[in-house]
This record gives sequence, structure tokens and C-alpha cells, in this order.
Amino acid sequence: MGITDGFSRIDATSIRQMISASSDLAVLLSKGGDVLDVFVGAETLITDEISHWMGMRFVETLTEESHPKYQSLLTQARTGGAARWRHLNHITDGEDDFPVRYSAIATGETGQVLLLGRDLREVSQLQQRLIDAQLTIEQDYERIRQVESRYRVLFETGTSPLAIVSAETGKFLDVNSSFGHVLELDADDLVGRGLQHRFAPDSLEQVEDTLATVRQKGGQKSVLVKVKATGTPVWLDLLLFRSVSDALILCRLRRED
Repeated sequence: MGITDGFSRIDATSIRQMISASSDLAVLLSKGGDVLDVFVGAETLITDEISHWMGMRFVETLTEESHPKYQSLLTQARTGGAARWRHLNHITDGEDDFPVRYSAIATGETGQVLLLGRDLREVSQLQQRLIDAQLTIEQDYERIRQVESRYRVLFETGTSPLAIVSAETGKFLDVNSSFGHVLELDADDLVGRGLQHRFAPDSLEQVEDTLATVRQKGGQKSVLVKVKATGTPVWLDLLLFRSVSDALILCRLRRED
């Protein structure tokens, strides 16, 4: 027997079992698309939110962008096409739409259609939180890029020979061109190499001792050393600082006064 007079011909218990098993709400439409009956199966739905649909044309409860999807849903049901779920948004009194995913079933020769819907508000809220989180990440990333850009400009355009060394390994992580010029080496070639090996053999022990002191006690230490390539005496200033997760050492070279 088809559904011809709303849900009144089916007992409430049977309807509740049917709806709870398949959807959060059911809407029975006439051949002309008017709402004949509405049944709420989900506890998250408030009957008053949708009870005013009774007697309205169902399309009038939808946002404009949902109209084509609704018509496609009806066509699929009435032509016997494969059942597909479609996301429709209902107009509400508040700022947010009421999103529901519907599947449509033709109920018989009368042309009536039964819409079975799933409440998507929690999904939409989760999606919005994910979008907000993504925007925050992108904004943070952009700020990091700006800071990195400023750091690079200052690091490269400054007159002081500077380098960043890993406190753990003693290897160069970043070197400006002025630092490489004093050592008579290309700055890029220094990255990944050990700091102490860029100075004369008789300065090696002093560099290693000063590195060890800075690692253990922090602060700033200076030591007079000789450049390996030229034998030129220079002051090597070491300053321990911490990034988010690593201990780093800022190195500066200055000529002997």
C-alpha cells in the first residue's frame, strides 16, 4: 500500500523505527511538491524548527542554490533512477542555513515522494572548524615567511660576518657572505661543515673549548683565533640562543683591534 494520506495510516512506532534506521527526518511531498507531512526522528532536531513547513511548497524552504539539486532529486525518484543522496540547505531565521542530505523515494502512482534526510549541522560545524584551522595555519605560515624574509635581508645585508651553528653538532646551519669572505670560502660551501675546522690548527683547541663552555653555561664568549686559509687573526664571538626546539650558536667574526 502506498502512502496516500500522510503518515496517519502508519502507526507511530513503525514510523519511528523506519526513520531512526534510515534518517533523521522524513518529509512527504505531494505530486506538486507541497509538504504533506513531516516526521522528526533525531533527538538533535527540534520539531518547531521544521513544523512550519507543513503546507508549504518544499522548494520554498530551500536556499536558492539548492533548487537545482532538489529538482534533480525529484526527477531521479520519479523516473526510477538509482537513489542518490544530495546536500540541500534550508532557509532559517538565523544566520546559518540548515543543511540536510536527502534521498528521495517515489511512493506509488499518486506521484508522492518521500524524502529521507540526514542532519548535516554537526558535519558543517566540523567542516567550518577545519576551514578556520586551515586559515589560521595559512596566516601563521605567511607570518613566518615574512619574518624569514626580514631575517634573510638583515642577515645578508648587514656588514658583520655572521653564521648560525648547531650547538649540538658544531656544524654551520646558515652563513652570510661576509662570514664566508673572511674565511675566503663560499658561504654556501660552509653549510654542513664544522666550525672549528675553518681555523688554523693552533686555534683548534681554543675554538673547541669555547664552544664547549658556551654549550654548558650559555651566554657569550669570545676567543682570538687565526683563519685557516690566511692565518689572519680574528675575534670569534659565540652567543648561545634557543629556537623552538634547538639550541643554536650565533657566530660573529671581527678583526683584531
